[in-house]
Order: sequence, then C-alpha cells, then structure tokens
Amino acid sequence: MPILISNLVEEFIELSNFTHNTKDCIRYKEGWLKKRSGGRFKQEKKSFLSYYGKCCRIWEWRWFLLTDQYLMYSSTPEHKEPQDVLLIDSDIKLVTDISETKDELAFWIKNRYRELRLEASDAFEW
Repeated sequence: MPILISNLVEEFIELSNFTHNTKDCIRYKEGWLKKRSGGRFKQEKKSFLSYYGKCCRIWEWRWFLLTDQYLMYSSTPEHKEPQDVLLIDSDIKLVTDISETKDELAFWIKNRYRELRLEASDAFEW
C-alpha cells in the first residue's frame, strides 16, 4: 500500500510533479513565490486597456522550480506542465537592489523577452 504524503510535507521537502521532469538538470530550489502579472516584452496597441493593464498589475502566488538550466513556474505544484519557462543563459539578469525593486523581499529576473517580478514571503525564502 503506497504511503500518502500531505501537501505540507511535500512542500517542506520541496517535491512536486515538476521534480520528476528534471532528469538532466541539477535542481536547486522549489517553492512558492508571488509573481506580478505582465512582464512580456511586446508591442501593444495604444488603448485605454493597455494603459489600465500597466498600472493595475496583480500579484499571485505561483509554484517555482529553479534548476541549473531554467526557471519554470505553475499555479500549483500538482500541475505536470509549467505555465512558463525562463531559460538561464548569458542574457539573464538578476535585479535585487532595493532602490529599483522598492521592496527588500522582491527581485526581478530579466532577459531579452521576459521580465519576472517576484516577491518572497520572508528573508529565508528570498
């Protein structure tokens, strides 16, 4: 009979459905972070909705997995497929300066195509 592990225990030992998809990678960290909506670099039409969307972004909790090759996230750890994947390459930049992020628990990850604005729940997770 299989042993059932509660969600809290799985979160504590950092297990999720993503973990099984990292066969050729070194898995560094897995867990919850707040992600700000938006962040894709694209040409937008100048309209009321585009201006409204830029100023009224929301923060939502997402499950993240960091490996030596990529950062991926999903809305829950139970999902087998990620919502988005950000490759870790020579173009990636990490911004942690409080003067830019305006919060000591926030940080940004940028490349040519994407800017993820993230926030941790405490200093340990940051």
